[in-house]
Amino acid sequence: DSVIDDYSKLPQPKQKVEIKLDRVGFISHVKVMNVAKAAKLLGAGRTLKDDEIDYAVGVYLNKKVGDELKEGETIATLYVNSKENLEEAKTLMEEAFVIKSRPTEYPPLILDIIS
Repeated sequence: DSVIDDYSKLPQPKQKVEIKLDRVGFISHVKVMNVAKAAKLLGAGRTLKDDEIDYAVGVYLNKKVGDELKEGETIATLYVNSKENLEEAKTLMEEAFVIKSRPTEYPPLILDIIS
């Protein structure tokens, strides 16, 4: 079996931290730089080419653009091995989701198919 079939073969984090918001509405957009910075703070990225990467840590987005958010729902999960930088990563994730009172209308991704 490969890791594709069995995720337990991947490095596992020591802790999972759920990010919840006290707001309700619809997710209008996600500030992806916040997500990237949070993941890097947890150890999933590098500042310098010699920096170590922790393959067990990262960010999972439980909600996506257009989803309705109810009070207390988990919007993201942080996979963590160290409490270092955790509070800053949590703040970045809390600020990453832009919530509106109504769903946002988006134009279609494919306008036409040329044959």
